[in-house]
Amino acid sequence: MACCAESLNKECDVIENKIDERYKFVDYLSEKIEANESSSSEASVFLSLINELNITYSKSFIEKVKKIAARK
Repeated sequence: MACCAESLNKECDVIENKIDERYKFVDYLSEKIEANESSSSEASVFLSLINELNITYSKSFIEKVKKIAARK
């Protein structure tokens, strides 16, 4: 039983680390977008991640991101 609990704890730690990395990446992308230094693909990834992670940003910021994402 202890072995299973230890294994489960390690798996939980890995999942938590992956989630933390996604939030950090969202922060990184939002900073690039705010500084007008992001590409359309980065903006698209940002929109996907905030939707998936259920993160809320202001309507004006989202509109800005959508405009960037629409660029080719």
